[in-house]
Formats: sequence, structure tokens, C-alpha cells
Amino acid sequence: MNRLPLILAFGPGTWRPGQVCGSPRYHLWNLAALGWRVLYVEPPVRLPRRTAVWDAPDRPLSVLTPGGIPPFAVRWCLMRGAAELWREGVARRLARETLRCLDGWRCEPDLLWFGSPWHGALLRHLPRVPRAVHIYDELARSPLLRPTPATLLDEWERHLLANCDVALCSSRPQAEARRDLCPRTEVLENGIPEQFLGESPRDPSGTGAAELLTRIDNLPRPRVAYGGVADLRLDPEPFLALLDEERIGSVLFLGGRGAMLDRKLRRALRRHPRAFFTGPVPHGWYPALYRRADCLAIAHRDIHFTRAMLPEKLSEYMGSGKPVVAMELPEIARVAREADDPLAVRLARSPEDFVDQCVAACRDTEPALAAERRRLAGRRTWGKLAAELDAVLRGMVRL
Repeated sequence: MNRLPLILAFGPGTWRPGQVCGSPRYHLWNLAALGWRVLYVEPPVRLPRRTAVWDAPDRPLSVLTPGGIPPFAVRWCLMRGAAELWREGVARRLARETLRCLDGWRCEPDLLWFGSPWHGALLRHLPRVPRAVHIYDELARSPLLRPTPATLLDEWERHLLANCDVALCSSRPQAEARRDLCPRTEVLENGIPEQFLGESPRDPSGTGAAELLTRIDNLPRPRVAYGGVADLRLDPEPFLALLDEERIGSVLFLGGRGAMLDRKLRRALRRHPRAFFTGPVPHGWYPALYRRADCLAIAHRDIHFTRAMLPEKLSEYMGSGKPVVAMELPEIARVAREADDPLAVRLARSPEDFVDQCVAACRDTEPALAAERRRLAGRRTWGKLAAELDAVLRGMVRL
């Protein structure tokens, strides 16, 4: 009897039981719909006492949350020795719980998938089958990290790349930086759910949804919105300039406040009459929230960490058809060049230019431009990306 090929995947340590979101999980979630069996192993955000397995209701994907194993925490290990002990100890316990689960299933993996630099410590404990490493951000270059953790993560990633068969990179800069470190590199961009492409998305019906949408509908127009967590990635100057622009009615932040948000911007957002925070919202609410904006904005700092990013929100924005304004960064500019019209994604090179572009974009109601944005977003749906990934991985395993 034929069985589905099994991917044994390890996540970085931010799993919330029952919630499938974030690019590492979406890729695997969609592979499970294309004829793969997936066991996704990841410590949850909160330390569990007991090992548990969550089974997806509609596809062969299971999530193993091992008991007593902390989530990814090396960023707080300021000494090399302590970090190495943490890495080895967690890897040993993680592998033990995983192999115990596989023994119960009476099967072995056909492919290993690693999602974090420290996962190289798992190699000696697992079967020797084809290996893939998913590079979804430049973690070692994060401004959150102090020098010792950053150096360790860089060393660990190099070791993992040298011992994997393919590196799946979410942007071209990431792939170029690793071509000499791994036998094979592939660009595996982040995508969006197909429902983000609808012209008239349904309003969400969850708790608090109607009240939030009413509050947004009552905000002054034009409205410029940023989707996602407001954190260290944000360049404060464009947003501060936008808040002071009288031609803009409201500046919406569709998400919560995250780590290391610039202090000056944090104070302004707390007090400014044009600023509005929704707080954390379910990912599925975003299409309806974007529909209530007149312009959708991205203004990230120009640092190594962000220059290698292709933000998921860019495709989400374009899928709404709404005007998009972004500070110019390499991957954003590359996607913008794919458009038949330069106004599909407006690029800004200074805070003043950013404000002017947002003001102009808020007056943009051209149906052809909205259609062009949706066309671009349609190139990067999770379904299309899963088909590309499926072809890469099936060429690596013996079926």
C-alpha cells in the first residue's frame, strides 16, 4: 500500500495551538494539501507541562508540542557556554519526543525541514534523509540581538547550511548571501491566502469585529494604514512626517505594538489625534480592514535586516487593490518593477516624498490600477508557491 511521503519539520518556537499562521507554517500547511504527510514539531509560546499532538481537521498535518521544552530563547543567552548548553539540551529532548511520536506511527521521515539556525544540533539525533532549511528572515542581523547571540546564530546557520541539501530562502538577497554555503539554494517567497484577492471581502464576524469596524468607519478620511505589528522594523521619520500632514485625516496601525518600537514614534502614536491602533487582530480580518483605508503604507528602516525582506504585507496590500506606498528597499522595488504601471506601487526615497506619495495615492481610484495590483498579488498565492515547492521537494526524495 502506498503511503504519503513524510516531512518532519521543526519550527523556531512561536506556535500557538490551533493557530496556523506565519510563512513557515503556511508552506507546510499547503504541502499537506498536495499529498505530503507533515509532522510539525515546535515548542509553543507558553511552556507546556505535557507533550501534545494537534491534528489538522482537513489534511494530513500534525503539530507536536513537546512538554517541558522552552521556546526559542537564545536571544537572551548572553554567554556562549550557556547558549551552547541550551541548544544541545533542547535538541536532545526535542529529538527524543519526536522519535517517540514517529515510533507510535511506525514510520520514518522522508525529508527533514529545519526552520531555525540552532536546529543543526538536531542532526546527530535524526535519520539521515534529505534535508531542507527554510531561511525566512535574517535572524542573526536582527536589531534585537546583542553581539554574542548574533555571532552564535550566524555560526549555527552556517553549520546547518553546510549540512543541508537545499536552502529555501524567502528573498533573492537571502539566497545570494547563501549560494556558497549550501549545495543548492532556491527562492521561496512568502505568499497570501487566495481570499485576500477578493474585491469585496466579507466583514469579519468574530468577537469585537463589528465594534472595531464601526470605529474605523467613523475616523476622518483620507486614511493611511499600516498592517501588522508596529515594531523595530518601522522607520519613525516617515510616520512622524505623515502624522503631521494636515492633508491626511487618520493614520491607522492595524495590529499591536511590538518590540523596540522607536521611543519618539511610540510617544507620538500614544498622543497624536490622527493616530489609531486596532491592537492585535486575527489575520483573516485584514482584507476587510484594508478596504476601509485609502492608502496602504510600508516604511521600514533601511538596515541589513530589512533590506533582505520581501514583506508579506506587500502582497496582502496589493491583493486589496488599494493604493500602495512604500519606502524603497531592494525587494519591494523589484516587485514594483513587475507592474505594468509605476503607480501600482509608489516608491518613496525620503520622509517628505513618502508623505507626498501617500497624499497623491489617497486620490487614486483608478479601477485599472486596482486590477493591476491584484494581478501582481495573484502571482504569490500560497497555492501557487506550494506547487513550486512541491516540485523541488519531490525531486529530493525517493517516492
